[in-house]
Amino acid sequence: MCWTGRSPSPPRVRARFPSRWSTSPRLGRCCTWPEGQLDAALTSARKAIEFGAQSRFRLELGAAQRVLGQVLEASGDHAQAGAALAQSLETFEEIQSLPELGQTLLAYGRFKLGDDAAEGQRLITRARGIFARMGAVGWVAETDTAPGPR
Repeated sequence: MCWTGRSPSPPRVRARFPSRWSTSPRLGRCCTWPEGQLDAALTSARKAIEFGAQSRFRLELGAAQRVLGQVLEASGDHAQAGAALAQSLETFEEIQSLPELGQTLLAYGRFKLGDDAAEGQRLITRARGIFARMGAVGWVAETDTAPGPR
């Protein structure tokens, strides 16, 4: 699960990358940055996008776009965060990676709850449907804890 910056005193920014990156010398499988190191998180996320684009690994690109959106949200850049999350959604809709699509829908839905509650809830509900079809009960439970009406 990725921290999205909704807490007034965030302990850290955490982002999970696809397992294929564990073999890359440039990127780790799981990156965690302590509070106050958002610049390092932004740099890492942008490098991950560069890697995904250069390698043409669409799965990694979409995950990096989602992570960038979450880090930008944590840093307070709402406009760019929304754009990065929308790009991630577009990438995963194109390649139909359902687990990653669901995770992006959940992250983007939580993000959208702040300025368009109906759209945020629609995205979260869509994520829940994907997770339910996959039998991913942990992710279904995660969507059930998201704010908003059910």
